[in-house]
Amino acid sequence: MYALPKHYDVIVVGSGHAGVEAALAAARLGCSTLLLTQNLDTVAQMSCNPAVGGSAKGQIVREIDALGGAMGINADATGIQFRLLNRSKGPSVRAPRIQCDKKAYQFRMKAVLEGAVGLDIKQATVSNIVVDGKRRVSGVETDLGMAVYGNAVILTSGTFLGGLLHVGETTRRGGRMADTNSGLSASIRQLGFEIGRFKTGTPCRIAGRSIDFQRCEIQRGDEPPPRFSFLPFETALPTEIFTLNHGQFHMEQMPCWITHTTASTHDIIRKNLHRSPLYSGRIEGTGPRYCPSIEDKIVKFSHREAHQVFLEPEGRHTDEFYVNGLSTSLPYDVQVDFIRSIPGLERAELMRPGYAVEYDFFPPTQLRRLMAEDAELSDVLLQEFLARRQRLKAGPAAEGLQIIGSDLDSGALALRAYAARRNLPHVWLDADSVEGRSLMRAASLRLMYCKCIVGPVSTSMPRFNTLPAARIPALTCVASSRRL
Repeated sequence: MYALPKHYDVIVVGSGHAGVEAALAAARLGCSTLLLTQNLDTVAQMSCNPAVGGSAKGQIVREIDALGGAMGINADATGIQFRLLNRSKGPSVRAPRIQCDKKAYQFRMKAVLEGAVGLDIKQATVSNIVVDGKRRVSGVETDLGMAVYGNAVILTSGTFLGGLLHVGETTRRGGRMADTNSGLSASIRQLGFEIGRFKTGTPCRIAGRSIDFQRCEIQRGDEPPPRFSFLPFETALPTEIFTLNHGQFHMEQMPCWITHTTASTHDIIRKNLHRSPLYSGRIEGTGPRYCPSIEDKIVKFSHREAHQVFLEPEGRHTDEFYVNGLSTSLPYDVQVDFIRSIPGLERAELMRPGYAVEYDFFPPTQLRRLMAEDAELSDVLLQEFLARRQRLKAGPAAEGLQIIGSDLDSGALALRAYAARRNLPHVWLDADSVEGRSLMRAASLRLMYCKCIVGPVSTSMPRFNTLPAARIPALTCVASSRRL
């Protein structure tokens, strides 16, 4: 087994939305970071709908942006249609949604990753999680016989763990159409974790030139375009060919189109439910509530005479349209029939079929600070932590602890044990050393530079905010100080 000479603070497995954010966050905070992906050509690929945000999801994207994430900025830069949903309702449910140029989003984000200081990117399929004698993660192994060692491993596997693709009676292995799946589940199962199965799906893509747009209702973007990021647009360099919107320049928005299913559509689907892997019993995974397949819509909402269908362009330089609202795993011939029963799509040509994907997941209730929790282990971690980190004097009645990067796991536990041992009610957090957006970013990220003062109230610490020691969550740090 060849071992990569470099030892990393953080190893991120997977390069979808979550993997990208995890890798960039760790690198920005000074951690030496490695991002591993099965295919460098699909980094940040938008596998399903090339849109970011929407109801409930748009609020999350803005929170990610407030914490320093890249998704909102990238969507703003590569968007081709911008809308704010639920305008007639209260501010809390108004949700931004940006239809992106699929390839521009992907390639621009890959360029952001490649330019990030302290971040390495490598193509590799991780096959095993390496743990030491104390069951602490120490790295990963790949299917080509390479080992990579680090202090922390972040898995962002998406639909690839044990993925199965279903189109009618046909089933094949894969995490996405034309991409292989991952066998990493076996390694994680051996560590004692419980595994479940989820299911999701995607609709077919059709050729724009085969759509009769005169029979569809046009849906234009909002003016001025609502954005995700709170930061001002930066002027793009001439070399940034995938940045479509920047500075004062904003490309003309592209319209989407609305049509609907018909009674004929519903009849075709009902007659072929026995050919759907979802209803024939071949799919065991639980599907999402927020994105039901068209089969589920017809069965569970049988009283509905029609369901809306949105025709959304996938980019400025492609003829592919995403058929939003018709996620399906029915056979190819059935997909052709029911698509052509929809107004405006009578002559539609399918470029890619819809399909379902079934994959492994690990219930998050299994996440704990450590594999085992007891007082003896807490004391050991406390001693290790205090031995490695210099104590900082911060007033007559308090001692300071400095938590850096990968020490957060033991650091959070050490703070709680330290406070409990000395019967100290609060932990004081330096919240004045980072301004505005950076402070928001620091509030929730798991890896950061943090100065914590354990002790009672002191008038010599006017810029410190309080948090009850008993409420310090594991793996969650609380404030940032880049001066440390």
